[in-house]
Amino acid sequence: MNRIQIQGKPYGFARGFQENGLLRQSMNQLTQAVYRFDFEDWYQSGCWKPEDCCPYALFEGERAVSLLTANLIPFCWQGKPQRLLQLGTVCTLPEYRGRGLSRFLIEQVLRDWENRCGLIYLFANDSVLEFYPKFGFEPAEEFHAVRPIPKTDGPACQRLHPENGSDFQLISEHAAAAFPQFRLSMQTSWLAEFYARYFPPAGMGNSFYYFPELDAVACAKAEGDTLLFYDLFASNPVPILSLLPGLCTALEPEHPIHQADCQVFPEDLTGWEIRLFREEDRTLFLKGPLAGNWKKHPLIFPLLSLT
Repeated sequence: MNRIQIQGKPYGFARGFQENGLLRQSMNQLTQAVYRFDFEDWYQSGCWKPEDCCPYALFEGERAVSLLTANLIPFCWQGKPQRLLQLGTVCTLPEYRGRGLSRFLIEQVLRDWENRCGLIYLFANDSVLEFYPKFGFEPAEEFHAVRPIPKTDGPACQRLHPENGSDFQLISEHAAAAFPQFRLSMQTSWLAEFYARYFPPAGMGNSFYYFPELDAVACAKAEGDTLLFYDLFASNPVPILSLLPGLCTALEPEHPIHQADCQVFPEDLTGWEIRLFREEDRTLFLKGPLAGNWKKHPLIFPLLSLT
């Protein structure tokens, strides 16, 4: 841990410290206090790789008081491999806010990563929209695709239970070997694993479904009369439309499902209506060489890539 001063007050600074039990425990106490979750089960599982998610934190003594994670995520973006970095889990204890701690951590991440990836991005809540432009981040729009559910039959699927070892392995293996189905597709398994088993606040653990006939895993939820389609993992191209009828049956919704809201961009948008995506406390900010490309051809980041 390095000793530093911010606004005349001493702190300890550490990055990539998840192997240090005392510091990791303190970080977990901070995330529990702010977000009501921690990283311990993920760490103990052996799924947390330092090259995927690197924590940056400030400590007063051995108490973590401010944190963010730098999450390196490989994507296939419009047919090309890209390394993108997301800033996630940004939090500071209430009594330490306004002291420049988050600013220090963001500046450290930018020094470490700005020239090593095509884009740095984050999602800001509505109370801090004026904060991130100070570092050169620009707000950007996201879009999603909506259409009626096809009135046809399709292959059947079954709900997966990630707490079951074989079901979790099925999700992990399919995410790791996934063909890029979308205009912006994750090319890694760790985030699917994280959402499936180690991030309870997101409530996504019961949202994974397996299609044996297609050897494909889909992530989806029902909300009112809408099927929210989040992601698809298969080693070969699979038309999203073929999955919708089976998902509508397997989801066992309280109400009939009439439309699909695809929060990933299919390659074939025939029959889909493109809409501006709006969600409270989710404003996308971008910084880097690829930011201009996003503004020319806006998409949406998969939910499972948000941390």
